[in-house]
Amino acid sequence: MNQSDINFLDLPNEMLLIILKKLDNIDVLYSLFGINNKRLDILVQDGVFTNNLNFVTTSLITDEKFDRFCTYILPRSHHCVKKLILEATSMERILLAGDYPNLTYLELFNFKQEKVFHYFAALCINMTHIDDCLSILDGRLKQLTTFIVQINCISDSPLISRNMDELHSLKYFSLTCYEYFYNYDDVVVPLLRRMTHLEKLTLYLRVRNRSSFVNGTHLHNEILVHMPQLHTFIFYISTENNINESVHRISNDDIQQTFTHTRYARTVIEYSHLISLDITSVYLDYVAQFLLETKAHLPRLTELKVSYDQLKMVTMNFTRDATRRNCSKVKRLIVEESTVFSKDVYQYFPSL
Repeated sequence: MNQSDINFLDLPNEMLLIILKKLDNIDVLYSLFGINNKRLDILVQDGVFTNNLNFVTTSLITDEKFDRFCTYILPRSHHCVKKLILEATSMERILLAGDYPNLTYLELFNFKQEKVFHYFAALCINMTHIDDCLSILDGRLKQLTTFIVQINCISDSPLISRNMDELHSLKYFSLTCYEYFYNYDDVVVPLLRRMTHLEKLTLYLRVRNRSSFVNGTHLHNEILVHMPQLHTFIFYISTENNINESVHRISNDDIQQTFTHTRYARTVIEYSHLISLDITSVYLDYVAQFLLETKAHLPRLTELKVSYDQLKMVTMNFTRDATRRNCSKVKRLIVEESTVFSKDVYQYFPSL
């Protein structure tokens, strides 16, 4: 074959990728995405070209090129996009072109501060430290109505005392911290007291070395009483204390009794999005907590992993009506050892 006879498509995929990587991702996608060549289509949909899209530093984007991205390319590749770099004139149309379920990085250019704050009414984010959370809630994001945050570390923060203003716009707040921390009363409680207009609150916290357990009386008197509009409170709060053997041990029932005289007593917790539940390494009380319809509602649970012996006890050998509803839609029942289920099991789990 003469050198003059070599066509671009005669090159192997590895060489094509090397060449295309030298070009701007925006230009590659615009020129080659969906041009009726299956081989090129597969190449340009590689994450190398779709993960990171910079609409700022690329060459001048004509109206025709921009229209093709918003009406054809992004609706078909939005699930691959992890990073977007945008400017004010293009942001709204690009973001509306897809759902971007894997987007983790958004960089904005040429924006006026007031316009940015106007756009962000809801924010779901992972953060390293409680200071990052407090900075978000320092008054700049006045339009924020929903704030869902997972924090790696909660410790003392000077920002708590610097800003005690109420957050009037915030309607839903969710705080999750999987690591144990010691500063619940000094950091978390003052923060929550600022949220006087909350309608929904979700907490997942693990508190260590507090003088007493976080119970219903404390939650009502120190936090919930400051939220008169609250109608939904979902929480998991564990308290770990070192106690002397001579000290009276408090049971789960003792803690639950502290909710009796509040308006939150006997609340059934609904896990509306939970489809898979693993409760193999927990105490029997927790199995009952999830399966009893008087304590929890699992409308979408389709997979249950549990100790077979504990399951038999909680369901009273698969006869108990109070646990039947949360088992009715389970399609996959996983136990610790391979087991041939009896007829009673299949009747109790009709979706198996």
